[in-house]
Amino acid sequence: MAGKFLDSYDLPITCPKCSNEFNKKVRELNTNPNIACPSCGQLITVDMKKINREIKKMEESVKKAGFRLR
Repeated sequence: MAGKFLDSYDLPITCPKCSNEFNKKVRELNTNPNIACPSCGQLITVDMKKINREIKKMEESVKKAGFRLR
């Protein structure tokens, strides 16, 4: 799971059916990666394993650069 620092990050999502763009918080998607498009209702499953791997890489890069995450 992603670090708490980015849990409140809004992840942009584009519906594959209607191309509607909307945001969901990483925290919400970690709880339930299956979401419905608010425009057309299309079920979308977000690959949170992949997202969390990328977030972890970002966090490690920030730490290596000498910054602290809160």
